[in-house]
Amino acid sequence: MHTGGLRKLRFPDRQRNKGKRGGTRIIYYWWVAKAHFLLITVYGKGEMDDLTFAQKKMLGLLLKQHKAKQE
Repeated sequence: MHTGGLRKLRFPDRQRNKGKRGGTRIIYYWWVAKAHFLLITVYGKGEMDDLTFAQKKMLGLLLKQHKAKQE
């Protein structure tokens, strides 16, 4: 699924004794041309598994709309 350039970072959750695989997820977009950093969402792997196809599609569409407004 193409999300328009959204990226995912994984961090360990030391409070819950979880490594990267079970830790915190950060979904973001770095727009180099505009020098913008957009923080999309932060969630723990225990709260939600990976984003669903529908969620990825929705986030990709929202990002596309946001970029169109900025140009």
